[in-house]
Amino acid sequence: MKIHRLEKIGFIHIGHWSMKDDKLILNVTIDKDVKNILYAFVINKKVMYVGKTTNTLQKRFSGYIDPGSTQNTNIKVNGRIKSKLSDNKKVQIYAFVDNQLLKYGDFNINLAEGLEKSIIDSLEEPFWNGKSLKGEESIRTLSELDKIDEKLTLQKWNKIRLLQERGLNPQQILLEMKMTQLEYEILMNDYHEITGM
Repeated sequence: MKIHRLEKIGFIHIGHWSMKDDKLILNVTIDKDVKNILYAFVINKKVMYVGKTTNTLQKRFSGYIDPGSTQNTNIKVNGRIKSKLSDNKKVQIYAFVDNQLLKYGDFNINLAEGLEKSIIDSLEEPFWNGKSLKGEESIRTLSELDKIDEKLTLQKWNKIRLLQERGLNPQQILLEMKMTQLEYEILMNDYHEITGM
């Protein structure tokens, strides 16, 4: 999933991760005490992880910086961020701040909490969320996962080309592929990034 899909619903770039002496450093441009945030870790415009917190940003991200021995998710994400930084990749941080303006009657609706599951479930789960590829992610390296993601993109594109050759019009192709126009445009962008064509 590319970050522009999340930018369209209000995600903004708020900073990045860096590392010094094998310790992660959080570099953000917003108040670290802000609460109720949906966030994404992004590498080369690709969303690698989506999470949320009702605590402060500082408190939630401290778990990634210094994970406890039983905090499996934090340990995995910490290791993945460090691995990418060691490979000279930039790990960017994007966020959607829930301003709590959405209400149902007298009750606030936690939009960040509701969006997290929907994003993870419907937008080809980010690999670091741990459920991608039917659980195979834990036995694959991140570079292998990137190759699999590119392969899936190319397979979808090739299927679209076959449907075009069969004479289907654009609307019929979208129906056949079970895609929206936006998903098609994103697939085109991904294909061009992968192939340079």
